Amino acid sequence: MTLLKLLLTCLAALSVAQAAPLELKLNLLMDGEPLDWEATYRNAVGQDFTVNLLKFYISDLALVNADGSEVPLETLELISFGPGDETQDVTLVTLDAPEGTYSGVRFDVGVPRELNHLDATLQTAPLGVDAGMYWAWNPGYIFYRLEGQVELDGRTEPWLLHMGTDAFRLPVRAQDLLTGTVTVEVAAEGGELSFDLDVMEAFSSGLAGSPYDFSQGSYRAVHGGPVSAQAYVNMLNAFTLSGVAETAGQHGGEGQAHSAGHSSAGHSSARRSGTGHGQEHSAAQDAAEHGGGQNDAAQHGGTQDETADTSDTSPDALSVGGGDISGRLSLPESVEDWDAVIVVACRRDDPRCEDPAAVVSPEPDSASTREADFILSVPAGEYAVYGLNDLDGNLAHTMDGGVAEALGLWAVPGTFDPLFVVPPATGVSFELIGTE
Repeated sequence: MTLLKLLLTCLAALSVAQAAPLELKLNLLMDGEPLDWEATYRNAVGQDFTVNLLKFYISDLALVNADGSEVPLETLELISFGPGDETQDVTLVTLDAPEGTYSGVRFDVGVPRELNHLDATLQTAPLGVDAGMYWAWNPGYIFYRLEGQVELDGRTEPWLLHMGTDAFRLPVRAQDLLTGTVTVEVAAEGGELSFDLDVMEAFSSGLAGSPYDFSQGSYRAVHGGPVSAQAYVNMLNAFTLSGVAETAGQHGGEGQAHSAGHSSAGHSSARRSGTGHGQEHSAAQDAAEHGGGQNDAAQHGGTQDETADTSDTSPDALSVGGGDISGRLSLPESVEDWDAVIVVACRRDDPRCEDPAAVVSPEPDSASTREADFILSVPAGEYAVYGLNDLDGNLAHTMDGGVAEALGLWAVPGTFDPLFVVPPATGVSFELIGTE
């Protein structure tokens, strides 16, 4: 054996020795309490409902270093829950991770775009047609599938929420690069990351209080569109990091359920199928790669203006001043005029915009133009910026049989994930989502 081969062999052995098993665990909650498959729950509208199926993909898991760089862990798993399955301390996947100290973890709920448009009939688990997560009529996978039944006027009706398409891959980000309050330790013996998923979040009121009402057909059978967008925005806070722990060589939680397929580490205690796909798919890459195809950002919310100045986001900048947030709003063909169009600034700690910081009506140069400038004057803080064709004048997004209001927001390119801005800021330009 040559000296070079010997050196490479030693380095490979060293890298393997430094890898440690990292378990990703999940607790399913319903309005803050452990989910019970036998229980009946009540939404904000006063409707009683049950849950009997939850399936979703997780992908592109990465550990985040203090400098913001990422250590990708090959991940693509289909997670399945149903009646009889444990809902607490359930191991979703175990991965080999480099030993060390990190400032957070991130992953996506969904299928990476480079895999989302493959022919499902030619794929194996977890992307095959047998997974029950493929839209034959709308090429691409269902990312998040939630189903159950609801009591309406003395009868039991099924309901379903199927979220998918490239722009609605749900980002889960548990990291803090400013204050260091999030620390993830991966010891030589391994580690655990525990997340809570509050399923009820999907049914929260939408922008400025629009209810999730099962009596409306558009809310009982959701296969994308504006109602899916409402659920997506609601779920941006559904996953929370609940615990980080070192392990002592013991792996596998209490929630033993069925497993199909394989993962890059080989075992799990949730029903799942998975495979590693070896793609480093960061938000920056998503922005750089998102040049067209199905459901791009212009169709499903905001597009980031490359000339935008979203100003200083340091802690000092957030505590002083305030000022204007300015940009340009574009209308889809389904919005005939500007009469009811508004732009709203929502504080970061008010994700459903129940108390808007500012509301303005854009003033186009003429009635026929499809673009108009806006200026929002707000106090110091961080803000999401939404646009809305507020047909009923209630400052809330409405989507039911009688009213279908176009919605949009200033978002991470290729997603419906809000970009938060600190005033003064310019170039905050985006488009409403069409309802036709």
